[in-house]
Amino acid sequence: MVRHIPGYLIRDKLKRKGIKVSDVALHMGVHDSTVTRYFNNDLSMPADFLLRMAKFAEIDVNEFLDWGETAAQKELRINGKPIRPEKSELNELLKEVIKRIELLEKEVELLRHRRFR
Repeated sequence: MVRHIPGYLIRDKLKRKGIKVSDVALHMGVHDSTVTRYFNNDLSMPADFLLRMAKFAEIDVNEFLDWGETAAQKELRINGKPIRPEKSELNELLKEVIKRIELLEKEVELLRHRRFR
């Protein structure tokens, strides 16, 4: 499920661009306190407000969105804690990948020689 990031993070992104709460409020046609309440998560920020604010600030709206954890990321967790493969497991996997690439390169070379005979 897609949600917007916490309001204070949105406010911080805008602040870094030199945009104040009052600037947002003026552009969006709402009172300063409404914007403040959105940023404090006291009020739920409507999607159209978020989109228009992103456009006004010239910020990609995706920077304001939290897409949640992917299925692959969830798979790599046990009891909510990330699973980290051992270095030796990664090395073995890397060796297998390298061997497969080398085999594919040899097959490509063989096909090139056959084609140009």
